[in-house]
Amino acid sequence: MQTATIPDVTQNSFNSDSDNITYHRYQPHPALRPFVEYYYIFRTDGKLDCATPLQTLVPLNHPLLLFNTGVELNISDLTGEAIPLPKTIVSGFGTGSTQFLLSPGIETVGVFFHPQGMGQLLNMPMNMMTNQAFDAGEIFGNDVEYVYERLIEAQTLHNKIEIIDSFLLTYLNDSQMNDELITQILFNMYDRKGLLSIQDISNEFEISRQHLYRMFIKSIGVSPKVFVRMLRFHHLINLFNKGQKNNWHDILYHSGFYDQAHMIREFTAIVGQSPTSVTDQNLFVSDFYIQV
Repeated sequence: MQTATIPDVTQNSFNSDSDNITYHRYQPHPALRPFVEYYYIFRTDGKLDCATPLQTLVPLNHPLLLFNTGVELNISDLTGEAIPLPKTIVSGFGTGSTQFLLSPGIETVGVFFHPQGMGQLLNMPMNMMTNQAFDAGEIFGNDVEYVYERLIEAQTLHNKIEIIDSFLLTYLNDSQMNDELITQILFNMYDRKGLLSIQDISNEFEISRQHLYRMFIKSIGVSPKVFVRMLRFHHLINLFNKGQKNNWHDILYHSGFYDQAHMIREFTAIVGQSPTSVTDQNLFVSDFYIQV
C-alpha cells in the first residue's frame, strides 16, 4: 500500500456576506492526480449569519464524492423545494444548477475528480451517473461508511486528507493507467474555450465521430457536444466573474454566442435564472474550467 503524503494547501475565496466561512483546497496524493483534481473542506461556524443564505451552484461538471461531516445539508431544486442530503454522496457529470442553504455548523469534505477521472479510477462507465447523485455506498461499497466514521473522528484537516488519500489509493493497481487520449482531447477543447465543432476534434485526432462519442459517454458520462456546451458556459461564467457582467458586447465577442438573446437563453437554461438575476453573485467555477 502506498503511503499518503501531507498535501500542499491553498486557501480560496468564497462569495459570502460573512467572515464565518472557510474553504480550503488540498492536492491529492501524486499517484491520484491523474484522476483527482483536488480535495476540499468547506465549513461554516456556529455564528454564521448570511444575508443571502440560498446560494446558486452552477454545474461544476465534475464527478464528486462528498462526505457531509457536519449538520444536515440541504439543497434546493429549481422549484424551491428543500432536499436533505445523505451523509455520503457520489454524483456524476451534471448539466443543471442547484441551490444550497448556508447554515451554521456545515462541514463537507469533497473529492473533485477530473471530468474523466472517476470513470478511469473505478474502471466503470459514467453514463449511468450523468445528472444523478447516489448514496456513495452504492458505488464505493461498505468501505465508504468506515471512511466516514474515520473522518468524523479525525482531529486535524491533514488527518482528513490522509484518510481520503488512503481510501482512494486502494483503487489503484499496477496495470491501471490514465487514458492519455481522452485527456489530450479534453485539454484541447478547453484550451479553445469550447469554440470548436465535434468534427474539428474528430479530424485533429484522426478518430471517427462515433468513436469519440463512445469515449465521452464511457469516460465522462455525456456526449462531446454536451461537454463543449458546458465549456462555453463556464467560459461565460469566467467573463462574468472578471467584472464584465454589464459589458454585453465584449461578452458576446469573447464567448462565441451569435447574439445576446442566444446567450441569455443558454445561461437561463443551465442556471435556471437570467444573467441579470445573479449579477451580485460570484458564481463558483472549478480550477479545471477557470483555465479556459
